[in-house]
Formats: sequence, structure tokens, C-alpha cells
Amino acid sequence: MDAIPRRRSPVIFDARPDRIRDSGGWRVVQKYADEGRGPYLVDLSHLPRWDLQDSDLSSHFPAGVPVPETIGACAITENVLVSRMNRTQAGIWHLAPGGPGMPDEPAFTDIRENTACLAVLGPQAFSLSEKVCRLDLSTPGHHPPCLLQGPFGGVPCQVALLENRSGREGFVFTFSRGYGRDMVKALLAAGREFGLRPAGEDRMTRMKDDFW
Repeated sequence: MDAIPRRRSPVIFDARPDRIRDSGGWRVVQKYADEGRGPYLVDLSHLPRWDLQDSDLSSHFPAGVPVPETIGACAITENVLVSRMNRTQAGIWHLAPGGPGMPDEPAFTDIRENTACLAVLGPQAFSLSEKVCRLDLSTPGHHPPCLLQGPFGGVPCQVALLENRSGREGFVFTFSRGYGRDMVKALLAAGREFGLRPAGEDRMTRMKDDFW
């Protein structure tokens, strides 16, 4: 039997893991020893992410839900977020373990190996984002969940806004994996005054009820 290849997240936190699991060759930190009281920075790079491209997106139902008709709109299930990127493209991000497998269709591409994915959750999440991002995540005109596309820390990103209520701010964003270490460094520096700390996968799972 062939051994499962080891996979490495492009994101590294300088924090001591408290609980770890192996998932298909990925070393996943479920909890860090001192995660603080929030806001939290969570690495979700190990979870599946797919790109869907088709001239008729209405014919696809990733994770059992239709692709939103409006560009920038998102649909969210128990474990998966589906976002409409443009007329012919949608993104499918797993935000927690246990979601469905990728459909065996040519319209879908697995992009997990090429991208990183981070979540910033909890109070002051938007305050720290304003220090590194020109996108205004807190404007009342946004109706979460929704997708914003633009530079974050000077890096082209796709940002999914999960919630923008005071004290329950939360967003997830993806970007080219080559920027992983620099992005983490910039975020932790910007978030130091707000108490931003690395947190494990379980933090995202526990906080889902705050966002959807």
C-alpha cells in the first residue's frame, strides 16, 4: 500500500500546539496551548477548496446548494461556503472538516495545494484588518455572507465576510500560498494591540454559531 504523502501548510504559527490530528497527510493543529480571548487567527489551509468554472453555473449544486446568482453573494452550509466570483466562476471553500468530496466533473478544480486560507474571528477583527487592508469590511452595505475581492496586505485576495456585527466580526480569506509566512507576520503585527493570537481548527468549529 502506498504511503499517504505528507502535506505542509504554507502557514506557520510560532505557538505551542496542544492538540493535533492527522488528516490525509496534513498535520492539523486543533488547539494551541494559549489562544487568548480573541480575536483569533486560524489556519484553514488544509481544508478543501475548489474552483468551479462553467458558462452555466446554475447547473451545478456544490455541497448540495445552488451557486448564488449575484456576483459577490455567498451561500453557506454546515461546513462549506459557496461564493459567486464572476459570471462563469465560483469558489467552494470548506470551513470545517466533514464536508462532501469534490464532484467528479471537469468544471471543478482542486486549488488547495496552490492557495492558503486564513480566518480572523472575534472582537476587533475589523479594527486590525483596517491596518493592513484597503477593503472596508465593516461597512453596513455588506450583507454577510458575501465575497469581496481585492488586495489584503498588498496581496490579491478573495475575502469572505462571515459576520459584521460588533463583537462578532469574522472573515475568511484565500491567497497564493507563497505569501503565507509574510501574511501571518503582517497580521500578527497589526493585531498585537488587539490581542490577536493563533488558534486551532476547533476554534473555527466552536464559533460557527456566531456566523451562520
